[in-house]
Amino acid sequence: MKNILIGFTFLFTSMLSSQNQVLDLGVDNKDLTDINFEGSILVIKASEGGGAYSKEGDVEIKYIDLSQPKILYTVTSEKDKRILHFNQDGEIVISNTDSFVGYGSNKAAIFIDGNGNEIGEVEKFKNVDIDWLPGTRMTYFKKDYLISVGPLDKGYDIKQKNKGDEPAEWLLYKLNNTSLQEALMPFELPTLVGKEDEIGYMLMDVTDTGFYVLSKTFLPEGAKDDEYESQNLILKKYDLEGKRVDEKSFTVQIDKSKYRFAKAALPQGAYQKMGNKSTFAMPTSAATGSVKVDEESQSYYLMSVLLGKEDNEGTFLHVKKYSFSGEKQWEQTHKFVDKVVGRSLLETPIQPIITNDKIYFFPKDYTFKSSKKNEVFSMNVVSGVVETQKKYDVLKGSLKRTEIWHSLAYGSIVEGELSDNLLLDSKTLIAFRINNNVKEYLAGLNPEEEIYFNSHIGRDGTIYMVQADYRSKIYKLLSF
Repeated sequence: MKNILIGFTFLFTSMLSSQNQVLDLGVDNKDLTDINFEGSILVIKASEGGGAYSKEGDVEIKYIDLSQPKILYTVTSEKDKRILHFNQDGEIVISNTDSFVGYGSNKAAIFIDGNGNEIGEVEKFKNVDIDWLPGTRMTYFKKDYLISVGPLDKGYDIKQKNKGDEPAEWLLYKLNNTSLQEALMPFELPTLVGKEDEIGYMLMDVTDTGFYVLSKTFLPEGAKDDEYESQNLILKKYDLEGKRVDEKSFTVQIDKSKYRFAKAALPQGAYQKMGNKSTFAMPTSAATGSVKVDEESQSYYLMSVLLGKEDNEGTFLHVKKYSFSGEKQWEQTHKFVDKVVGRSLLETPIQPIITNDKIYFFPKDYTFKSSKKNEVFSMNVVSGVVETQKKYDVLKGSLKRTEIWHSLAYGSIVEGELSDNLLLDSKTLIAFRINNNVKEYLAGLNPEEEIYFNSHIGRDGTIYMVQADYRSKIYKLLSF
């Protein structure tokens, strides 16, 4: 018995030394109803009570800078306030509701400055005039502006061909974060011809310097989805006045004797957030390709999912990296599933996580059903060499419904390796595979405790993890 106790003490001490509790979130004994990571910022919301048939009370919204680390400020309210947007400079937008949680009508958006002080409200954003496309987020909160970009309502439908020579009419909406002055600026995109107008334009990213819009052409013209040899990706950049400032064209060429293009939800996959779960809609064509813009390293990553043919059977991720000047830096094709998965219904969100050293991928081909051989893998950002290849034999997608209606946790159970009481979001699943300290920590937890994990992988590779025990209402912010 003594040896067992010594061994347990050593294991516990080892686990403590492998992870660090960043700071006390100060929300124990409340319901943690929202967890939002964005860059080096974490915003959480906790409250008393609440649920489908009652209102939340004693709400606390905390804005946490992970780089310090420090709680910059806390917003408190007797009524429910829902987090909408926040940025890296300390401003946050929240909305009021005076009805049931989940069913309330948002009456106003309230802006909070870097000190937690209210700086005003806007009754109704003009961005409601924008018809957001599949593949776009509704709103981006940047340093100086809250921004929306999309086509005019009734002006351009991604599911229909453009008619005649009429250009696609789009709108750029800007709301100044300080003055709350709004601007709605129309701009035009060239007409599309041929097969590409079934996919049309997609908004790839919005940054502090502008926004990127993607279109495609396919060769040979008139071919069926599984007969394409190549696709040309045209990336246009516009400044925040709606003026086109750059355009790049890239070609993804495949060997038709080995591959065909697959369906995949590539970034930006259609984005919808429900509680702690992000869902992605499918593109409209089987021939897919996408560009991830990384302004920090001044790089473009071109990505396509391919299905192998005959002796080359499997599902592959094809990645090409270019500099902002247009110079190709490397190309890599990696088979992450040994079989062809769901040619017509492949549910594979490819959301890369870019760090200073590696770019991580975790394509999963399931929703809420068991799926075998999901692989976490990484590529070296300099060389493109695949450095990490670790699979999950079985992941079971799950939804945990706690005693409080709005405290829903979405994630995966790692069957055969971890307790079925542990629920991991996608970033935690990656961390569990790439970091031995994370693996040891999770494996050493009490298997009787029901715990949800929501994680973030920083640019420097640091893993931040919110550990939420909804039964005991104890919450931790850890780093590895």
